[in-house]
Amino acid sequence: MPTDTPSSPAGQPRRTRRESLFYDQAGMRDLTVDDHQFVVPANQGWQQASFRVQLFTGAGLRPIAVITQIVPTEGAGPVNHAERYAEAIWRHLLPTDPLPPIIIGHMLTADEGDGVQDLGWMPVDFRVADASQHTLQRPAIWGGRIDDAALQYLVGHPVDPGRGTIKGTRPRWWHRK
Repeated sequence: MPTDTPSSPAGQPRRTRRESLFYDQAGMRDLTVDDHQFVVPANQGWQQASFRVQLFTGAGLRPIAVITQIVPTEGAGPVNHAERYAEAIWRHLLPTDPLPPIIIGHMLTADEGDGVQDLGWMPVDFRVADASQHTLQRPAIWGGRIDDAALQYLVGHPVDPGRGTIKGTRPRWWHRK
């Protein structure tokens, strides 16, 4: 769980949250889940959302969940609903873990010509409200944007930036009105 002041070795300058993330959590992980249509159901006034989740796990390291979503066609984006999405991933994919995964939000936007703009990778971490209920405190702790090389360093190998498909077909968002 993140602390209010990032850790640093004795006698060293205090690290930023982002520096602490890379210092404390970088390492080799395996891709253990690649769900191209992870769905967070509508509840308590929130609309349903779907996205691709790539879950990376490694011994002694917190899991990292990369959420790739085309906004706004698949629901609210991972920037505004990071806590809700992290709680769902923690609850359904990591129910026995004491801490939520570190989230890497990856937003794509569809333009009028059916092209896609990549808005980049955004690490997010959280404070736990109640681990037994898989709930998080708000607001999330944002780590700015990172590039492909930084994400590869954090996870231990390259991460697929694509939105993915379902059973060889285009994802649901493709069929817009």
